[in-house]
Amino acid sequence: MDAGFEALGITAGMDNVAKAKEQYNIMLFEQDMHFLPYPADFFDAVVLIHTYEHAYAPTILLGELYYILRPGGRIYVACPDAEDPNQHTIWHVNLKTEKQIIDDFFYWGFKLVTLPVHQDTRDRYKFVFEKLPPAHEEFKNWNYLQHIYQRRKAFS
Repeated sequence: MDAGFEALGITAGMDNVAKAKEQYNIMLFEQDMHFLPYPADFFDAVVLIHTYEHAYAPTILLGELYYILRPGGRIYVACPDAEDPNQHTIWHVNLKTEKQIIDDFFYWGFKLVTLPVHQDTRDRYKFVFEKLPPAHEEFKNWNYLQHIYQRRKAFS
């Protein structure tokens, strides 16, 4: 926001909405990340910091993110290391390995732009993905997933 970008966020708790407004002056809405009320190609970027590992249905979440992100838009993802038991608490567990996360995003038409940086022990996995256009040669699953995308578009 300091650089001139408009930012908004979503959360699962109303207490977080008030805290974000008070501490950061950011528009935060209580919404389910699996069902986003935004039109196709609406966002330039998405930031998922300690969010992806909490998705009940990661496949649905990635379909939503593919839908709302413009082609070429980027997603920053940070989450704990699934293989480090010191990073797990009852409220914060990541069950996916680095490769599984990359594969999940690849399946939904995102290419990895930067590899994870393993310096901060809290955010062991850090990724930047870029949305590929549907016709891109690297988006191998578009023929299968386009019916899901079109059904999602019909709901808007």
